[in-house]
Amino acid sequence: MGKVNQMYMEVQEKIWDNLTEEMVGECENIGELYTKVTKACPEELGAVFGDVITSVCDEAWDQYWGAYV
Repeated sequence: MGKVNQMYMEVQEKIWDNLTEEMVGECENIGELYTKVTKACPEELGAVFGDVITSVCDEAWDQYWGAYV
């Protein structure tokens, strides 16, 4: 595995560590979740890895709300 791929996976883990099921359930739309997670993560993650935050939030949103469909 390359260093970039490893770094990407580490960033994803840090985001998952800051994301809770409650956060997903409290949000009325995905945009609210992006904002909450960005605020909950260390500032440098949000500034540099916004696309990773978005993809992790999308996955969490789909997992949470997919259970209700």
